[in-house]
Amino acid sequence: MKDHSQFLILLFILIGLVIFATHLAKQGDLGGVPDASRDQQEESTATSSNDNDAPQPEEDNDDDQEPQEQEDITFPFSREGVVTISSINRGYGDRPTRIKLSSNLEEGEVLNITDWKIRTNSSWFLIPEAVNEYRINEPNEEEPLILKKGQVVYIHLGIRSPVGDNFRTNNCTGYLNNRKDFYYSLSNNCPLPEKEDYKHLSGECQNIIRGFRRCELPDANEMNALRFSDSNDCRQFIYDFFSVKNCYDHYQKEENLLNDEWWLWVNRENVLDSQHDWVRIENSQGKIIDEYSY
Repeated sequence: MKDHSQFLILLFILIGLVIFATHLAKQGDLGGVPDASRDQQEESTATSSNDNDAPQPEEDNDDDQEPQEQEDITFPFSREGVVTISSINRGYGDRPTRIKLSSNLEEGEVLNITDWKIRTNSSWFLIPEAVNEYRINEPNEEEPLILKKGQVVYIHLGIRSPVGDNFRTNNCTGYLNNRKDFYYSLSNNCPLPEKEDYKHLSGECQNIIRGFRRCELPDANEMNALRFSDSNDCRQFIYDFFSVKNCYDHYQKEENLLNDEWWLWVNRENVLDSQHDWVRIENSQGKIIDEYSY
């Protein structure tokens, strides 16, 4: 009886070992991955697949973007030598002292030099505003002086402007040379008549017309003294052509009225030393742009 009981116990143990071995074999076929791990792998795979199917954000394409507009005008206010002191005429007799500035700007550059400072060893002054399109015998308004390539500025010291304004010269301002208070001569670029304009007049009248210089106004006494067959027509032609109004009318049609000179007046005396001095141009931020010594 005892042997029979021991046999049954051994049989149950053997059956248990067989069942356990079978279970381990099944786990080996599944790669030994628990159900929870398989669920995590399947979830990760699904997520990855969904990400690939989702629309991707568009990348910026610089080639498709319109280029930003570049400024056509630059302001090289801090570049050394952009404006230079070309010469200083200390004046003599009735002529005032005159400083000449020259522009070294590049094509397309412009520079506002109003309120820039001219400094000497003992004094200083600010560059004033000026009229760009100056009209003789008409109201004018001064504005900031905008300098361009190739332009020059003449500054007259110790005297007021004879016409009350600082201005940019033009092809008609040469008529101002007929005044006695312009101590330096403006350029004479006023038009002269073409021969075709007065060929219908008498030879005597034509000789008088050909004797006129650019920007010369007719003398009333000389005109009244004319005595020949068509003197009235001759006088009328001369008065009509050699006039400020005709000059502006002429160059407005030609569209080349303005010149590259600016004339300024600063009513300050004793700015420069009569013997030797050190003159500097300073921009609006106090930087020295150019200097001149004598």
